[in-house]
Amino acid sequence: MNIVLLVNRDLASVVALNHLLPQLQEHRLFGVLSERVGRSGARHPALATLAFYEQTLLNQLLSPANGSRSQLLNMDQLSDHYPLEWLDIQAINTPQAHQQLTNVTPQLLLSIRFGQILQPATIALAEHGVLNLHSGILPDYRGVMATFWSMLHQASHIGTTVHWIENAGIDTGAVLAVDRQPLNQHNSYLENVLSLYPPGVNRLCQVVAQLAKGKQPDSIQQDPSAGQYFSLPDDDALQRFSAAGHRWVDPQHIAEIYQQFLIS
Repeated sequence: MNIVLLVNRDLASVVALNHLLPQLQEHRLFGVLSERVGRSGARHPALATLAFYEQTLLNQLLSPANGSRSQLLNMDQLSDHYPLEWLDIQAINTPQAHQQLTNVTPQLLLSIRFGQILQPATIALAEHGVLNLHSGILPDYRGVMATFWSMLHQASHIGTTVHWIENAGIDTGAVLAVDRQPLNQHNSYLENVLSLYPPGVNRLCQVVAQLAKGKQPDSIQQDPSAGQYFSLPDDDALQRFSAAGHRWVDPQHIAEIYQQFLIS
């Protein structure tokens, strides 16, 4: 199949792609990058610190020093090692973007942490539609930073959901699979987030394999009245997160992750 991958330029997306691309090598792959998730503008200092570890460290400081045989590959290296061609698309819902996508005849779009809301005309471009790997359990945690809100609410589990993107609603499409894992409140936020992607990506690839064989995967429509939509946390939520003793990043964990981009 011709598959277009919609991802964000951040650490979790790179980790997800490192697990995803080896399983999709039989397909023709194209990629579109967003630059951030959530609203633009000035960030709260806590979120700015998180952005440094998720994006700045990877994209501006570390990537130029990468070795060609590192355990984790950056965005540029991924396209060198796998059949992935990056498309120069800044705004996914524009006529110019639609023309570029039409030129590659997409049969399926896969969204992982993509920072733009797809409109119906974009969704209609792919023969099989759009699948999203949401880093939260639906319908309980729609929106952004589901792991943050799960930690703040002392939930018992975190997880990922594979669902269809059927319209411009956020995380409202029919659910194909949910993976859950116990929430470790002693882990940092980023450690919990990154732990979601290996099993979540495996589940997503199982669905892709079914579609490639011409099988329509089973899905369940979400109850619109169930769950809740969460946006970026406000000052009060951020203060409560800190007061509960939660950490954004564990120094040892982040060092171990980034070391994998350097070890040959």
